[in-house]
Amino acid sequence: MLHHYPNTKTQNLLYYLFTSPLLKHRKKLLFFFLFCIAHSSYANSSINAHALKSLPTAVVTNTTGPTHDKYVVGYYAQWAIYARDFNVSDIEAEHLTHLMYAFYDTIFDEATDTSTIESLDDYADYGHTEDPGVTHSSDLAGNMGALKLLKEQNPHLQILISLGGWTKSMHFPALADSEMGRTTLAQGMVDFINQYPFVDGFDIDWEFPIEGGIEGQPHIEERDHTNLVLLLKAMREAFDTNFPGQKKWVTMAGGNNVLNLLSTHVGPGTESYHGITENIADYADFITFFGYDFGGNWFGISSYNAPLYPSYNPEDPLYRTRLAEGSGSGLAVVDSNGDGVDDLYDEINTANGVVTDEVPQQALDDLITLYLDYLKIPKEKLIMGVPFYGRLFDNVAHGTVETGLPGLFRSAPRTSSTACPGGAYSPQGSWDEGLICDQSGSIGFSDLSQGVASNPHHLLDPNDF
Repeated sequence: MLHHYPNTKTQNLLYYLFTSPLLKHRKKLLFFFLFCIAHSSYANSSINAHALKSLPTAVVTNTTGPTHDKYVVGYYAQWAIYARDFNVSDIEAEHLTHLMYAFYDTIFDEATDTSTIESLDDYADYGHTEDPGVTHSSDLAGNMGALKLLKEQNPHLQILISLGGWTKSMHFPALADSEMGRTTLAQGMVDFINQYPFVDGFDIDWEFPIEGGIEGQPHIEERDHTNLVLLLKAMREAFDTNFPGQKKWVTMAGGNNVLNLLSTHVGPGTESYHGITENIADYADFITFFGYDFGGNWFGISSYNAPLYPSYNPEDPLYRTRLAEGSGSGLAVVDSNGDGVDDLYDEINTANGVVTDEVPQQALDDLITLYLDYLKIPKEKLIMGVPFYGRLFDNVAHGTVETGLPGLFRSAPRTSSTACPGGAYSPQGSWDEGLICDQSGSIGFSDLSQGVASNPHHLLDPNDF
């Protein structure tokens, strides 16, 4: 059952994030997401013996980095060297414990039943010399050469390569469904680490198993979620075999859809429902999850990007209710009776003697409750992703739905255009100049902080601050 009250778990986590020294800097953080592990207590959460068996045996040795015992994880985008002009050498690694380099691609060849890891941009990864100390005469140039230097300067920093992402998860379903595909990918990771010894592990950012993600992803609805467990297992076994006595990290990114989370992810609390005796927490050192993009301009109604708690306002596009059976449009493997609610949510409640018509809401508190109390991911392994950006809305209707918040939960249709797919485009965001149809409408934290925009935006007038 979901609990809605100000809980110390969320408050302590946010306090740490918003007092982080990273936030005093106005550099281009739009692409740079911060994650922090929650160690505080949570009502009705528990860690069972099965989940405990794979907890990390040690935390990062902080010789140059943070002195606290939290994980602070940043994602560095490969393409940040271009419009954002934010290089690896600009990263203030002393504030981080882990850095994910995003992204490399995974390719699965069905003819040979093998997987490979490939660069998405050779120039960004290996070619440019924008960072101090990286030259064409260096043994390694590009972002990878800069990461090598960053590691030398910050030996505490754990560097992981992130695979997948929104546009590059297409091969995960077939790859993870093949034993040889999983094995060859894991071996490719071992080879990569041997070639680049400053790399400390790999992160799987599969967006998303079973349903969701970019259009056309060839999901294997019956097995994507269990195959993800097997993929993480293959990675863990390959790392332990090839790097005895060394810490090599296996991590993954989890989803934020409360309507299918339990059926699309296998945790200690749901493995029996999925007919398997192992789960993602057995093999992943930690699991980040998307704590953002709940709401946005794609709804055509103004809403919050990452609400802490549900509004329960029927005008809120994130508001969810149980539908009449058969009227839902979800997959049968997630919602067999078509009432718009994940089957496992009801099954777990019934098994625990909980009777409720309450439906999980698209808000952080409900999402974290599902991760901790239903999937039963150990809290030591759960890391919340925090956005350093918001979403812009154009054409917002007049009026007030929420007292004191005019314009919230009001009609905000995207601008019509027959030239764009879907017949409309979103507002111009911080890094959307010239994109039109592909505009995200995302405005960076750095463009709103301290009254000065690091990347001037057409809606930001210093005279308004």
